Amino acid sequence: MKRSCLCLPIGLLAFLIILLFSHASFGQLEKTVKKVSRIDSASHVRPWDVSMSLYGLIKGAPMRLTIRRMSKKNGAYRLSLWGGISKDRSYGMNSDSLISKAKHWHIGTTLGYEWQKNIKKHQLYYGVEAFYSYASDASGSVVNPYHESRIHIGLVGPFIGAKYRILPQLSVSVEIWANFSFHQLSNWDHVENRSEGFSRTIGVGLDPFRALNLSYHF
Repeated sequence: MKRSCLCLPIGLLAFLIILLFSHASFGQLEKTVKKVSRIDSASHVRPWDVSMSLYGLIKGAPMRLTIRRMSKKNGAYRLSLWGGISKDRSYGMNSDSLISKAKHWHIGTTLGYEWQKNIKKHQLYYGVEAFYSYASDASGSVVNPYHESRIHIGLVGPFIGAKYRILPQLSVSVEIWANFSFHQLSNWDHVENRSEGFSRTIGVGLDPFRALNLSYHF
């Protein structure tokens, strides 16, 4: 059976675009930013940073892109985005006839605030954020009708993390996250054009290793 697959890492493309624009403007910002010493290199000397989740790339999960804007106090507003598209087609062994096909796509975002405590090149941060994601999983074959599952997830929860500043412009961080979530799953038969039912669940979760981030500060 021949198979073909197409995947699009949207987060990686967005990270590279933002990195290029931020690097172009960094030369002008550097003129107004004080020189960073070894002692205070974790302090808020740059108002923006963009982070890429390396853990998502390692475990094959959607890559998360996070943008932070420092506030006047020891904290920052944060916005995360991620998404992706994948397609799969299966063909007969001795022919090019299509046996089955599937398409999956998803998008998600979080919005929150974090408080920060700097100790030399280290930083401890904690906060809370709201989360929403939507996913569509559609498939069909010669035997089974074409159907689609639609998944809505909304949640809110606290997080805590630790950051280490490698360079004034570069840092790495890890996060732990707890959440209170609401899931809604609905199934749809596109052949009959009718709903096949839905389910709703509420849960509590803990992610002990949510993210391994690489951040660029500008």
